[in-house]
Amino acid sequence: MLDAGTLGRVVNVESRFDRFRPEVRDRWREKAAPGGGIWYDLGPHLLDQACELFGMPQALLLELDALRDGAKADDDFLALLDYEGFRVTLSAGTLVADPTPRFRIHGTQGSFVKYGLDPQEDRLKAGEVPTSQWGEDNQHGILTLREGRVKTRR
Repeated sequence: MLDAGTLGRVVNVESRFDRFRPEVRDRWREKAAPGGGIWYDLGPHLLDQACELFGMPQALLLELDALRDGAKADDDFLALLDYEGFRVTLSAGTLVADPTPRFRIHGTQGSFVKYGLDPQEDRLKAGEVPTSQWGEDNQHGILTLREGRVKTRR
């Protein structure tokens, strides 16, 4: 969709990993130790996707916070990536009970909004082995163009 120019010139991209996990658990990602916190856990995935799609940003602003009661490591982040002519926003939170879009992309010709996390993680946890159909996501996103709303599988 980006390569085809469906949305026109992209002006804003948001990529989020939100979950509702109000209790702090005893695991590496929730400890105040090197590599702990949600930024080091989920940030690399979001940052890698942005860099793969758009290259290295000109600048990055990162805000980290520990919002849950008893949190020892960051459990919420907001990263703003500055590119020439557009901005990418990356974020993740552990106190987000209402579903938020996984992706929101706005351009001069329309917008694309996608809910739902990548299904591969749950499939791996269930013991599945990657196949030729690995990475397919059957949850539709909503593509809104000047002509109206169209469901898509992108």
